[in-house]
Amino acid sequence: MALARFYGLALTTGSAIEDVRARAERIRAVTADQVRDAARRWLDQRRSVTGYLVKDAANREDKRS
Repeated sequence: MALARFYGLALTTGSAIEDVRARAERIRAVTADQVRDAARRWLDQRRSVTGYLVKDAANREDKRS
């Protein structure tokens, strides 16, 4: 995303310029353990969906999990 567009989006949705400037550092501060903890909390295998990309619909095999 172009920088001007990023600033524009942030400012029109309630963020401040300092929020935009601090974003990269906030992202870098996230640890792998925090990502794993969030995934365990919010991602549920029972509510997942699997999609298959097929080259040619005529040669497609129905696959169901």
